[in-house]
Amino acid sequence: MLSRCLAHSQVARRLVLTELATATALKNSFLDFVLAVNVSAVIFLFKGRKRSI
Repeated sequence: MLSRCLAHSQVARRLVLTELATATALKNSFLDFVLAVNVSAVIFLFKGRKRSI
């Protein structure tokens, strides 16, 4: 009984760690995406402004 509880807790801990890693990776890729969009928007605006002057 006790060994089964220990095995369950280890599996649960591994699942939680996997979920945390996945969430972190997703958040990082989302932040990278937002950053890339912002950078390209700034470059686009800067080019447009340069042309109009």
